Amino acid sequence: MKNIFKLINIIAIVAVIGFSFIACDNGDNGTEGGDGKKDPIIDTTALNAVIQEAFIARDGVKTASNSSEVPTGKKWVTESEWNAFNTVIKTAAEAKANSSSQSAVDTAKTNLQTAIATFNTAKKDGSGSTITLSGTINVKNNGQIVPYVMIQAYVEDWSWQEMIRISAVVVNSPWEIITSPFSSSTAICFVIHGYDNDKYEDKIFEITATEKTTAYNTNVTSITINMNLNLITISGTLKLNGQTIPSISISIYKNNTMIGATTIVNARNNTPWSIMLPSQTVDTAIDFYIVGFDGPLPWEYDQIFTLWKDFGVKIGNQNKSGVVLNLIN
Repeated sequence: MKNIFKLINIIAIVAVIGFSFIACDNGDNGTEGGDGKKDPIIDTTALNAVIQEAFIARDGVKTASNSSEVPTGKKWVTESEWNAFNTVIKTAAEAKANSSSQSAVDTAKTNLQTAIATFNTAKKDGSGSTITLSGTINVKNNGQIVPYVMIQAYVEDWSWQEMIRISAVVVNSPWEIITSPFSSSTAICFVIHGYDNDKYEDKIFEITATEKTTAYNTNVTSITINMNLNLITISGTLKLNGQTIPSISISIYKNNTMIGATTIVNARNNTPWSIMLPSQTVDTAIDFYIVGFDGPLPWEYDQIFTLWKDFGVKIGNQNKSGVVLNLIN
């Protein structure tokens, strides 16, 4: 249950550093370093947009050896094509997080644009058996419709997952997920990710839906997902022992159900973090599942550590700040 959001955290993290800089000051063209020269400002905005485009290009694409392994209506590539694309994505993410020159960032952007075109050309149509999961969704925060959502369907051991991005600006917005039939009756859960723009950046929340369904070898229809949320913010800082961790995933659980998550790039001591959670009618204990990685994209790189801990934190119906997550040792 804790091993959640392997793909979604990768998608979410591209929006964490839309614009980065090296030692810039009050809007000047850089700041003086020890040699009296100006250190450059590094604009990663365009690179960040292309990284997001790369993940959208990868959405829903399967790896396979032939078309019969992939349901009709889905796209697939070979494992080598997938791995080659991922390598360029990771190189671009590393350039965004760590480059000290604009030319390196621009080169990474150009290389990734070329890789996206190559990957899109490599996509092939599946021809295998198909079932669909479909229904409607309504998501509101404090009475206001959340305009864009990502529905992530999964089984509890995460051996299967599918997702779809939709505009949910109207009540009862329809959605449909295409997948292969299951080998037996299988329980399906859903995580809903809310966004305020059609680029699926600036995530508002990601919360496990209470709705579940069961699928086997026929279509499942009329799955209605309703979320009437009143979100609060929990925030604080990280306590680290002087080192920089390339990326960290933080997920919050209530009674073993995920109710919020975020990702952080280049985490250092006193790095701030914040997560939006559904408010609670009474003070409620929460648990934290924290995973550190040795690269800027969670779940694409090796894990440095994992931690499951409550930190003695409870939430209610008000924002909560000043929560220190001690990750030393």
